[in-house]
Amino acid sequence: MREIKFRGKVLEGGWEYATPKSDWWEQFWALVDMETVGEYVGLKDKNTTCQDIYEGDIIDENGKVTGNVYENSPLHERRACLLVQGLGTKTWCATYQEAVARGCTDTE
Repeated sequence: MREIKFRGKVLEGGWEYATPKSDWWEQFWALVDMETVGEYVGLKDKNTTCQDIYEGDIIDENGKVTGNVYENSPLHERRACLLVQGLGTKTWCATYQEAVARGCTDTE
């Protein structure tokens, strides 16, 4: 089963991560820009660091996270790049399948 965790950009810069079980869950929501919050989608990129993939991440044709829509929005306009859509959207299933086809791994 996929771990439930979130990432959000702190208003002063940088990223913070939290799970509903973390001690500072409520403070997380006060610290981050709500427009940048993305949920972990249960995939890791093809990179050797096995970076977690969150909603809003941009994956290149080789299955590596190259940035995110919040900091690198022009990247997702490139034909070869895939923008990870939000969980529960109509395009989520196709996005997930394309990410796996590019070499991203499922954590389940």
